[in-house]
Amino acid sequence: MNNPIDIRIVELLGEDGRMSNSEIARRLDVSEATVRQRLKRLTSTGAIKVTAQVNTTAFSNSFIVVVGIMLEMLPEKMLDQLNALPNLLHLFTVTGRYDIIAVFLVNSRQELSSVIETQLHSIPGVNRTETFVVLKNEGLAIDATNYCKYLGHLHKNAKNENQCPLLP
Repeated sequence: MNNPIDIRIVELLGEDGRMSNSEIARRLDVSEATVRQRLKRLTSTGAIKVTAQVNTTAFSNSFIVVVGIMLEMLPEKMLDQLNALPNLLHLFTVTGRYDIIAVFLVNSRQELSSVIETQLHSIPGVNRTETFVVLKNEGLAIDATNYCKYLGHLHKNAKNENQCPLLP
């Protein structure tokens, strides 16, 4: 994505994800068809994904936890099991001290304990973890789909388990 028009489209959507194609076109002084075609290409190739984002600071009952994970095997062999954890927000394969960095959302120390001691350490190949509780979040927003997955995990008794518990 080195094209200046593509970069500006992404920048404008980053400011306001609901901005219309016609407004983007007006601001960039290009046709709406140009914006529509470029957005179609950017989304279909996976270069961008336009989603709702949840500001975690608006929900005081939950907090973000970053976990460094050391493995006894290649990370690729464990990604499916780790991605299945209900509290998981982000997963990164990294260089350095840890093999994987995982970001979780929890609502209590008890839930944090369950994520680390029960869920993570029950996965074969997890050797050691180090946990960092985020005290202040400066800009990490959560994809609404992941947030609803987390809330669904908390509210298993909801009538429609495929629907975000925030919705009526």
